Amino acid sequence: MTIAQRKIELINWISSLTSEDALKQLEELKKSNSSEFPSELLELLAAADQESTDGLRKHTSVKDITRY
Repeated sequence: MTIAQRKIELINWISSLTSEDALKQLEELKKSNSSEFPSELLELLAAADQESTDGLRKHTSVKDITRY
């Protein structure tokens, strides 16, 4: 898997998170290790913080995610 593919996979995973605890952990990780993360990922996380969650689809299983 290429780096670009891995990034896209992570982006898709992050965008489908619904757990507040998981998001808080990612935010803490971002704060504590920001110098170790690629700037593109940091920009994506910052943009995600500003986005509205209205209209997002809640996925309940892997089968639901892979159908789309």
